[in-house]
Amino acid sequence: MDDVKQLVSLNSYRIFEDLVRGSRTGISLSGMKHRAKAGKNIQALIDITSAWELYNLDRVSKKTEDTIKLFLAAGHAIEDSFDTIEGGLWEFTCHKCSNDEYTKGGVGTGKFVSSYTVLINGSKPCRCSGNYRWNQEQREYKIKALCEEENSQFIGWESTKGYANGESRFVWVCKEGHRRIGQVNNFINTGNRCLTCAQEAGDWGYYPDRVNEADNLYLLSFKSETEAFLKVGRSFDVKERMREFLKHYEVEVITTYQNCHQKIFDTEQDIHSYLKSLNHHYTPKVEFGGSVKECFKLEALSTAEDIFYDLQLPLGFIE
Repeated sequence: MDDVKQLVSLNSYRIFEDLVRGSRTGISLSGMKHRAKAGKNIQALIDITSAWELYNLDRVSKKTEDTIKLFLAAGHAIEDSFDTIEGGLWEFTCHKCSNDEYTKGGVGTGKFVSSYTVLINGSKPCRCSGNYRWNQEQREYKIKALCEEENSQFIGWESTKGYANGESRFVWVCKEGHRRIGQVNNFINTGNRCLTCAQEAGDWGYYPDRVNEADNLYLLSFKSETEAFLKVGRSFDVKERMREFLKHYEVEVITTYQNCHQKIFDTEQDIHSYLKSLNHHYTPKVEFGGSVKECFKLEALSTAEDIFYDLQLPLGFIE
């Protein structure tokens, strides 16, 4: 038994001892495994399998072995835990989410419920997933934490219904006292902050801590029943940036160009200056969530397209 004890963890060894005692007293191995399985993680089950083989008594059922292999093949970590619960569902415990800021802040846990099929297909029901369903308490916790770091203040939700999804809007006040309306995804994921401060500083859209990160320059066309215009801007995620625009206009992506953030920002400023010098600037009739400094008349289209074409050439854009 000493060689088994050295092989497995203390917790797994205790389970193994229970299995040994159960086999000696006539209790079925399957019954003991069912009792011992609950709440144990993948590593523990692997340990028990190794222990049984070493002790030459029996082995963990083929079904359990297959489950372990399927979970690991699906991308789940050895440290993750799983167990069956009522209704044919599984309780999944993520080792990362069990120790993240939400769990430590008391607005979440590391335990999540999902189906066996979803889990073995590699989908995670936890906060590691991009499809995780956040609740209002968790979103408020994150927004307030960011505001506290930046000496800003979360005031409340714009809608009386509160938080609904990533496009929900809230009222906040920046450290300079500017009262702003923010969108959850833009504030938390994209890093959008006070437009008034950025415009006063003249560096709207520039992130000095992300200068080497991949960024995108885009040329968009906007159309509504009352107006049409172009927008030249930048975003780390163009699709996410467009979501807010689509509330007010039909938006079409004409072309994009990718480079590091520093290059994209500098090129964007040069294009803005060049198009304005040709008297192509346009002021939209609707406040649509973007900077009016980036908007231009439709007659600037051919010039803008030529510039984007030149960006693909080795020498890049030359005014």
